[in-house]
Amino acid sequence: MSELDVKFYFAFQFIWFLIAWSVIAFLFIEPKLKEKDVYRRLSFWVAPHLFRVFGVGLLVQNLSPNMPKDFALSTAIGDSITAFLAFISLFALYKKWQFAFALVWIFNVFGFLDGIYAGIGGFRAEAHGFLHTQWYVPVFVGPLMIVSHVLVFKHLLFGKENK
Repeated sequence: MSELDVKFYFAFQFIWFLIAWSVIAFLFIEPKLKEKDVYRRLSFWVAPHLFRVFGVGLLVQNLSPNMPKDFALSTAIGDSITAFLAFISLFALYKKWQFAFALVWIFNVFGFLDGIYAGIGGFRAEAHGFLHTQWYVPVFVGPLMIVSHVLVFKHLLFGKENK
């Protein structure tokens, strides 16, 4: 299989799953969340980021053979920090602490920027060619992370009217 084929399949699946997650989020989940308070709406979209530690798998040779170390390490660290910030944010939202929204802002800005940084780094490192069993993390889980970050921003900016 040519390098161009691999890039095409990766891009196709990534875009497909981004559209699929967006449809699921906006047509099915968001309407159900309208009746919840902003703490619960934010919690729902922060929760998927607890799984961001999937990025650590890039450091495992069997999962991503010969993955460039600089890319793998920076992605693993960024994803792990994001998962930790998500955990703290989720706990603060659950307890409805006053500073919960500040924590969610920190988590979401950091995680969103980390996702952009990892995406650019992955493109430059041509990471798609090294993924093997890790293939579905960026093409399936990555789009969910993007959609949930966008929805966290939405609820932070426009969802506080009905705390």
